[in-house]
Parts: sequence; structure tokens; C-alpha cells
Amino acid sequence: MKSLAHWESTGRYITLENQQVFYKNDGQGEVLLLLHGFATSSWDWHKVYTPLTKNYQVIVPDFLGFGFSDKPPKQSYTTHSRVHTLQQLLGGLGILEVHIVACSFSVSLVQELLCWQKEGKLTFRIQSACLLNGGLLTEVNRPSLPQKLMLSRFGGVITRFFSKKTLDKTLRKIFAENTQPSPQLIDEYWELLRHKNGLKVLHKTVCYLKERRLYAKRWQDILQQAQVPVCLIWGVDERDTISGKDTVTKYKALVPNANVTSLPNIGHYPQLEAPKLFLTHLYKFYEKNIQKLDG
Repeated sequence: MKSLAHWESTGRYITLENQQVFYKNDGQGEVLLLLHGFATSSWDWHKVYTPLTKNYQVIVPDFLGFGFSDKPPKQSYTTHSRVHTLQQLLGGLGILEVHIVACSFSVSLVQELLCWQKEGKLTFRIQSACLLNGGLLTEVNRPSLPQKLMLSRFGGVITRFFSKKTLDKTLRKIFAENTQPSPQLIDEYWELLRHKNGLKVLHKTVCYLKERRLYAKRWQDILQQAQVPVCLIWGVDERDTISGKDTVTKYKALVPNANVTSLPNIGHYPQLEAPKLFLTHLYKFYEKNIQKLDG
């Protein structure tokens, strides 16, 4: 398995609005854009990145506030600011069309991106979207206790007490019992959280939880109105109380003929807990939809 240091050394940085954004970009073919989860980073995808680059061009960024990217204290960490970041990144790379794969908090970003595309505002074209466990639907999304505390007016104080033990406990609660994160993975995520004083801005990055309530109807409607193929590859183990089985049930009721693959005994991070199984289902989705789009 590649180390965190190797991950960074084989990645790149781009300056966007005076901030350094880390990303990796390898492979050739159709472009896959992988978007990471909350409090983590592009490292969410390290188990599937190399296999994917054998068939596709794969781009995976660290959003501002996470991973190796800058973590400016006065930055706006809103969903709209992240849309602009992606437009600038892809524009700088000359990328016009992408297939998006997103997990955790980034599923909300994809919902907003699909809205922008429908409204004719997006500077690149989304060709398909594959979504993994995340808060697609506000009424069945249950943020963790640390997230709720960070969202409060005491968020800045709360993060001072956010420790590796807190991170370990939080992640272990949402991984399935038989696919628990290794001590090494916890160490790696903790190192990335602390990188560039990230803990000082962590409470600011949870603003997407407020936006989920603010844009609840807009983001729910786009799931029914999406103009591109969308699939869910979803861990439905009961331990993912944030956005597990209930989300799948609600989504199927909302979206006729929904393309959903439920993964029993897998929690919040399918690509980390069962990377080979995740890839199998992703490839099946692409076999049907990329070929249709191409021909």
C-alpha cells in the first residue's frame, strides 16, 4: 500500500485565489473526478486510485480546509465556494467533461453541481454521478455528535478538544464491525487533520450541514430531475447511523427506477471497507453508461 508521503509526493499543487490546492491526476481515458468526505481528504480514495487509473484519467483533489491543501482561517467553506474551486481546477487542467464519484459530505456538493448544470451555469459537463454514503436527504441524515457540536456557536472551542481519540471513536462508530479502520488509517487521517493547523478551521468546514437544511428542497428535487445517469453504491450496515439504510429507502421512494446497489455489512466508507466490491459495482455502472454516452 502506498504511503501518505508517497501520495503527496506524486500529487500536484495548483494556486487558486492565492491558496494552494492539492490534487492527484493520473491515467488516461474518460475523466473520473473523485470527491472526498468530511474531516478526511483525497486519501479516502487511496485503495481504489491506482486500479482506476489503469482505465481512466483520475483526478482527486483535497478541498480547502482538508488534507494537504491550504486551510485559511478566513476562507468561505460553503458549497458554492467549492463549486468555484472545482471549476477553476478543471478549467486549469482543460477538462470539459467528467464522471463524478463522491462520498460523505461531497454528495451534497454533487447535488449542487447538478443544479448548476441544469441551470446552464457549470463550466464543465457532468456525464454521470456515482454517490456513496452521504447526507443526500436531510430528513434521514443524522450528523455525528462531534459535527453537531462543531456546528454550534461553541464550535471553535469544541475543536480545541478534538483529539485523535475523538477521531478514532467517530470513525469506528460508522465503519461496519468486520471492516473497522486500522490504527494506521486513523494515524494518517489524524496527521492530515493537523496538517497546516487544520483543527483551527475544522468547525468552519461543517457549514454544509446548515446548507443541507437551507437547500433541502433544491437538492432533493435535483435527484428526481438529474439529466445524467446517477447510481448509489451504499453501505447499509446498521452502524452507519449518519446516512445508511434509511437514506436508501427514502431515495428509492423518491426516485423511480433508482439505480442503487446496497452493500450489507459495509458501513459509511464502501471504498475503504470493501474496495474490490466497490470497484466491481462501479465498473458495472460504467459499462452500461459510459458506452451509452459514447455511442
